[in-house]
Amino acid sequence: MSCGCSVAKGLTTPDPAEAAVKRAMIACAQRSVLLADHTKFAGSYLARFATLSEIDMIITDMEIGPDLAATLAASGTEIVRA
Repeated sequence: MSCGCSVAKGLTTPDPAEAAVKRAMIACAQRSVLLADHTKFAGSYLARFATLSEIDMIITDMEIGPDLAATLAASGTEIVRA
């Protein structure tokens, strides 16, 4: 299922049921890591399952761009561009 990530809305998905499962997983996790390519940061969807502050680390590709990476990192999330 497609998911999105934005500074304003956090991590989102079009499926509310999927969002509920992902919210529960993040709530139970000791550490949360998002692995997403740069295209996931281009939009957002209906159901939010996490804010950026709930994510410990985002691993993404080099195409995300340094400005967006810095904006994401400002939320307190560690950004790894690989």
